[in-house]
Amino acid sequence: MKQLAMAGILALGMMAGGCGTTTNTEASAVNGTWQAAITLGDGAATQYDFITSFSAPSSGTGSLGVGYFSFNTAGSCFMTGTSASGTFTLTSDVNSVISGSFTFAVQSGSPAGNTLSLTGTQTGNTITGTWTLTGSSACTGAGNFTMTQTT
Repeated sequence: MKQLAMAGILALGMMAGGCGTTTNTEASAVNGTWQAAITLGDGAATQYDFITSFSAPSSGTGSLGVGYFSFNTAGSCFMTGTSASGTFTLTSDVNSVISGSFTFAVQSGSPAGNTLSLTGTQTGNTITGTWTLTGSSACTGAGNFTMTQTT
């Protein structure tokens, strides 16, 4: 009876050891193309919707490899030379549901000095959160965003 109880405790410990970890397979599940819908605080649409593709680090934590970024309509705050970077911190539960924290920043090349910053939470194929735009007096704002993985 003691051996059976000990085997049960050992099995539970092994299952619990997988909680909150991320494998290469789970980290790669967020890799691909994402479409962002950016809204103002009152829900009005903005000109900052974009599409991007990136890959998460195999460990699930660290800098994204941004392969592509493009605004649907750039507007006057991001005319040319735009660059994007971001980070992910992923976890996975015992049911392999992937979630995590996400940051993303878009810097303008010309005109210089404008930054669109996104901070959110990823669950499955959706990232939701808030954004801020800082820079010149004509390029400021804040609101909410939703990103959906398309591939």
